[in-house]
Amino acid sequence: ILVISKSINLIGENKENTVINSHNNDCTIDLNSDNVNISNFELRNGFGIIIKGHSSNSIIFNNNIFGHGSGIYLKSGSSDNIIDSNFISVGGKGIWFRSGSDKPCSKNTICNNIIDNCCSWGGIYFQFDDLGGSGGNIIKNNYLINCSIMIRGDCLSDYINEIDTSNTINQRPLYYYLNETNGFHHGNAGAIILVNCENFEIKNQKNSDFKLHIIVAHCTNTYVHNNTHFDIYCFIEGSYENVMENNSKIRFEIINSNNNRIVSNDIKEIDMWYGGYNTFSNNIIQNSSYNGFEIFDSSYNILEGNLFQNNERGLAIGGFETHSNIVRNNIFKQYWGEAISIDYLAYNTKIYHNNFYLSVDGGYVFDMGINRWYNVKLKEGNYWNDYTGFDDNNDGIGDSPYKFLVLKQDRYPLMTALGIQSNPPEKPNKPFGENNGAVGKKYRYTSSAVDPDDDMVRYCFDWGDGSTTWTGYYDSGETAEASHIWTEQGIFIINVKARDIYGYESERSNLLSITMPRQKEVSTSFLQFFQNHPNLFLILKQLFEKGWLKR
Repeated sequence: ILVISKSINLIGENKENTVINSHNNDCTIDLNSDNVNISNFELRNGFGIIIKGHSSNSIIFNNNIFGHGSGIYLKSGSSDNIIDSNFISVGGKGIWFRSGSDKPCSKNTICNNIIDNCCSWGGIYFQFDDLGGSGGNIIKNNYLINCSIMIRGDCLSDYINEIDTSNTINQRPLYYYLNETNGFHHGNAGAIILVNCENFEIKNQKNSDFKLHIIVAHCTNTYVHNNTHFDIYCFIEGSYENVMENNSKIRFEIINSNNNRIVSNDIKEIDMWYGGYNTFSNNIIQNSSYNGFEIFDSSYNILEGNLFQNNERGLAIGGFETHSNIVRNNIFKQYWGEAISIDYLAYNTKIYHNNFYLSVDGGYVFDMGINRWYNVKLKEGNYWNDYTGFDDNNDGIGDSPYKFLVLKQDRYPLMTALGIQSNPPEKPNKPFGENNGAVGKKYRYTSSAVDPDDDMVRYCFDWGDGSTTWTGYYDSGETAEASHIWTEQGIFIINVKARDIYGYESERSNLLSITMPRQKEVSTSFLQFFQNHPNLFLILKQLFEKGWLKR
């Protein structure tokens, strides 16, 4: 590491042959002084140059910077510096500004640099924390390849910089709009930054070779819609009453923003911090390797009509100030991990009228807070595809709660999925297996059913002794199996029914009689009568169980 703690001109012979190699240490040059000139070097294998706090009036000119960290890192208090005509290709951020509350990064000039294949969201990265009051930087004539510009501010002044279309990203201009009213951007762009704009429209971004950044900072009534770019990152901060609609392959990060509507998008991920009264509806949130949707320290938001599928975790809710959010009328398809995860800090979340499709191999919900998984007034909860209870009074609500974790439950589980049109499975085949056996021995039985919609199907085997077994899900027409041990002697009548993933059930199969142990043969015509009238058999079965008839 080369540490510079006094004013100096450090000038190499040429940047191709004058090499400073950090050998994978933290940084190559540690600059902690004003009025330093570093030119004509090649810097390798680490952070390139770190400019420490309160350093100013330095020049970083005509260097090649390669490494695994950031190329040039300006810490809090770095102002009035010039970064000019460098070639930067690193694994981290190309040029990274970071300031704190009492040490702004401002009035720096970044020009004529080539920034190549740095991390996609951090070719030039401004991170201003804790009301830093940064801004006033000049960004011109920079050429970015497969990476973009990001400004993450904490107040309006952080976003007010001098940026123009002389900057390009993959040969497309970077557009920066400040204080625009009734404006629009309809053509392809390298990136689009809106600052303190009102009634602005962005649409029809259709590029397919790099990630598009859209930054909406301290704006109202912005309409971002119908963008079909293959990868969009939309950062919304300090903004109100905006609409984001019909965008594809988009990731949202929403901070300190209220009363916005996110509608009908194909979403990779959503992160919301410190937001309230926002509505997220009719979106598809899918294929996230982390949280499909994360809500942190945000309250009074509504999530409705969304489809969550194939995410590592569908919806994560947490934080001290997270309460009174509503999650309703959504579909969660979770075949591994948590469909919804709520930490112990969040409370008063209302979760109802959702359809949960949870794999028996590992899909589940998790709630450590004080939240409600049903609507108290309606006395209706959610549909759970793995609910095994019954609805003897046919009111559409399960007779017993759906339970998860230790003390959590949906008191009013729905028997069929909401808003789903589906045909029930066909009548299952008669159970196949032994019809004579011994008490205490396990016996295996199989059946199958075809679903006309080709939905997956699970089966309920009724063993005739007051017990049932639900299987996991099988493909339509695939043979299912279940096993049972009888503990008493007698004649037991087995039947099976099928249920698709939306809760629609078939009629019961023809009946199979099993004798424990082998006893006198039962009349085949007697069995045939009950096979032809299965409902009559069930009525007689209930009469025996209630003691109204005696064997």
